[in-house]
Amino acid sequence: MASPGRRLPGPRARRPFWPALGLALACILWAGAPTGVKAGSGAASAALGEPTGQGWRYPAVPPAAPPPRDRGGWLDWIFKGRTIRLAAVGDLMLGQVSPENRDIFAEVKPFLADRQVVFGNLEGPLTDRGSPTKDPSAGAYHLFRSPPACGRLLSEAGFNLLSLANNHINDYGPAGRAQTVSVLDSLGLHHAGGPGEVARLKINKTRLALIALAPNAGCQKLNDLEGAVALVKAEKAESGALVIVSLHGGGEGSAFMRR
Repeated sequence: MASPGRRLPGPRARRPFWPALGLALACILWAGAPTGVKAGSGAASAALGEPTGQGWRYPAVPPAAPPPRDRGGWLDWIFKGRTIRLAAVGDLMLGQVSPENRDIFAEVKPFLADRQVVFGNLEGPLTDRGSPTKDPSAGAYHLFRSPPACGRLLSEAGFNLLSLANNHINDYGPAGRAQTVSVLDSLGLHHAGGPGEVARLKINKTRLALIALAPNAGCQKLNDLEGAVALVKAEKAESGALVIVSLHGGGEGSAFMRR
């Protein structure tokens, strides 16, 4: 029997451990979550254009506001540098823009900022060499190219991964394509598009690979599905990379229009 005046041990008071842990995690996730744009709050998107005698007419669209900046994010904290911020755009064709026109990407640079990978399809060679490979008298009058010095504008805008798989990269023949490759290599811009070509880069601890497809001559064939799958599997087995696949297809000209 317990001696008089001595308190018997009672059940230990339970500390609110799990509720406190849940509250702490909620605070962390809320503080580090990326900011977003509410539905309908961005700039108006362009409606489909209307064909005219001189081409297509598009409604005026107000300039887009810069996107909200990512505040770091709890994913980076959890995965310790294994997250990758990637921006991808469609066709890039600068035409005969002056290489000194550094403002040409001014309005889109905010959308490409803070991205470790910026991808685009280079729709035409960067060249002042070669000869046209299309005959205007046959109706194939779309010939694209840009001055080689424009490669610097792509680099300054943030692009570091490009597809050369499309129907215009060969508009000025092998010489034009070869000069394009030389320009991109000199700027450290990764690229792929030819048969069996794979562009490889490493972001933090993650290996990335690009395989680009198109149904055109000198490209990794879009219509060769088995070949494309085999190329992806081989790259995955060899390097363990996260493989990005880009494709460029469709027809050009009024004969291919669909309403």
